[in-house]
Amino acid sequence: LFFQAQTRMNLVAVSLDDGSMMWYRGKTTNNPNLLYADGRLLAGIGTKGGTLALAPKTGETLEDLGFGKRACARLTATPDSFFCRGYPEGMTRYDRNDNQVRYNGAFRPACNDGVLPANGLLYIGPWTCDCNLTLMGAVAMCSAGDFDYETAAPQGEQLTLGGSGPSQPANFDLRDEDWPVYRANTAHSARSKAKLGADADALWTFTPPRAFRPTAPTAAGGLLFFCGEDGNAYALDAATGAPAWRFQTSGPILQPPTIWNGRAYVGSGDGFVYTLEAATGRLLWKFRVAPVDRRIMVYGALCSTWPVNSGVLVQDGVAYAAAGIIDYDGTYVAALDAETGQLLWRNSSSAHLDSELRKGVSVQGNLTLTEDRLWMAGGNVMSPASYDLGKGTFLPSSRYLGGAPGTGAPRTNRGEEVGVLNNEYILFGGRLLYSARENVVNPGYFNIAELVPGKGIRKPMRLCAGKIPPAWDAERVVLVNGKRSNPICYTVDALLHRVKDAGASARRSEAIAPLWEAKLPKGADVVALAMAQDAVVVVCALPSRRSRVIPYAVYALNPEDGTVRWRQNLPSPALPGGLLIDRDGRVAVTLQDGGLAVIGNQTRLAATIGMASFNRR
Repeated sequence: LFFQAQTRMNLVAVSLDDGSMMWYRGKTTNNPNLLYADGRLLAGIGTKGGTLALAPKTGETLEDLGFGKRACARLTATPDSFFCRGYPEGMTRYDRNDNQVRYNGAFRPACNDGVLPANGLLYIGPWTCDCNLTLMGAVAMCSAGDFDYETAAPQGEQLTLGGSGPSQPANFDLRDEDWPVYRANTAHSARSKAKLGADADALWTFTPPRAFRPTAPTAAGGLLFFCGEDGNAYALDAATGAPAWRFQTSGPILQPPTIWNGRAYVGSGDGFVYTLEAATGRLLWKFRVAPVDRRIMVYGALCSTWPVNSGVLVQDGVAYAAAGIIDYDGTYVAALDAETGQLLWRNSSSAHLDSELRKGVSVQGNLTLTEDRLWMAGGNVMSPASYDLGKGTFLPSSRYLGGAPGTGAPRTNRGEEVGVLNNEYILFGGRLLYSARENVVNPGYFNIAELVPGKGIRKPMRLCAGKIPPAWDAERVVLVNGKRSNPICYTVDALLHRVKDAGASARRSEAIAPLWEAKLPKGADVVALAMAQDAVVVVCALPSRRSRVIPYAVYALNPEDGTVRWRQNLPSPALPGGLLIDRDGRVAVTLQDGGLAVIGNQTRLAATIGMASFNRR
């Protein structure tokens, strides 16, 4: 009988014949568990908890297996592997055939349970802390078999034309004051060229018949666009809230539509990019970025194994998108002719930069553009990831990787946001793409890094804490430094001077003298920021002791001193990041239940608009 107690520092072997002690050995960690395999006893009692194979009758060390089990996640086995939570983080697999140790930092085994083999699958999680991982919750894995991650289907199988093909769409008025892309532009600065005015009223509220998790909104041509986990893309009249059109895809949508030249581009969880006529929602074409049409369950919804959760970014007639979830299963980045849907280039190799570990770039957030590169929030191993705009070749973005290379463990900021400041700096970080919007386990943070022409980025430094991306223009940056912090405004020059001087310092930006700090109600929690020509717009949750439902409000701040110009309450909780300013100075906020609230300076009777009249496209 082999026995070790959680709070005792000895491993003991007792004879089953008479109960006498046969041997004992001291433990080096409080958390080993015992496993009997191949006639040997496995125990994490080596140096720093390393796993040793012991002779059962004598306790003699037969072999050091070369891996350690971290914390209380159980060591488990299949006929060909041992599994545990390992160092520095994630899932450790010891291959019993070749005696090699491999790591996967995308997820980790749950405390006490460990990896559970059953039904020909491996079950992992759920766990209660995130540890800079890329996936949260319970995960099921199967054998990859002989799947070829490099080979793409013929374009004829990937491109599908609408009824009238990629015809010229109806005329659609697009102005400089529009907000046609997530956070206003391809740099994602959240800066509008429109003006708000001195006062505002609640204009209208859109309420869905049943709740769903929406995306942030975009706006162009007098319409507001947004999508949702219900798989639909929606367009509403920005002035009245009247439904314009609805288009249904076959998977949940996590990023809003991008509007370009009369077209609306949507990346769906079904693995396709959809191009719609912006005025009517008519399908022009769709392209499957996913390598094959394979579906799995992702957080309760049927999705492609390779959803297009990067959204779609369009510039100079080229539409960019990426499909995938984690590097382990492959990442597919594509450039398409924005008018016809024809494939211009495709990269299928950046997921497995380490081919043995199958680790590299994951599709873990949005896309942005610099002069010569496409950038993507790439997960916790290689982020931000960059690709040559002309050929799609993966371009290493930095020598800075952090952590121990070759382990497959988390090494970079895995946040879902990436943007460009003044064409000279990359901002990246924020919340985890695959987690609940209300998740507060890991507060997140944002990094800023200087772009080096032809070489990527310099070593990043921490800009601010929290999950809410800053807003900026050529002169100012407005940010919040963590939960329940007031918005703070800095000059771009002072901030960037500090970035160049601070080097690797994580918190030197906090020492910069701000232009101003807003005074919101004590305990207010900012969930979205945007800048207009004449105001800084803030959406925040307000402290309340009287109601179980936390109230939310929109504030317009004076950009010169941060004083409050006006405030409007919202009808229900706002979606973090779900904010825009349209061409006419209206503020639109997506709500967590799939609704939309619009505030403006035009005096009119507030209206509530439903969904019943949407076209059943």
